[in-house]
Amino acid sequence: MKKLIFLAVPLLALGACDGMQSGASSYSADAAKAGSDFRFGARDVVASLDPVCAFTEQDERLAQYDPLRKRLNALEERIAGTALAVDLAIVRADYEHYWTVNEASCGETDTGETAELLAAELQKIANGLDRMEAAAGVT
Repeated sequence: MKKLIFLAVPLLALGACDGMQSGASSYSADAAKAGSDFRFGARDVVASLDPVCAFTEQDERLAQYDPLRKRLNALEERIAGTALAVDLAIVRADYEHYWTVNEASCGETDTGETAELLAAELQKIANGLDRMEAAAGVT
């Protein structure tokens, strides 16, 4: 009788794990392939809107990120409950995990190059959002 109980416990645990995964079971290999362009854009957007090393600490310069954050928030609302929402969650989790196992050596902020660097960064974010929106069918 002990052997039956011993075997039943792992089987029950596997069944419980399968139940926990059931929400993600609709995310297929095809969905992952279809989401690759979305994730490609999302990597730049996520990293640039939550930088480890910021270019500036000035409020008026930081405010330039606000319209891009609003675009991302609107897109998140649009894709909620879809495979693309899973893709975005994966990109964010990967980014957060990367910085738990790596360290950054940040340079000086608000230098003579900041305006140019910030403009390029904002354009990179806008391009990433364009790519994400196109992949999501948002125009």
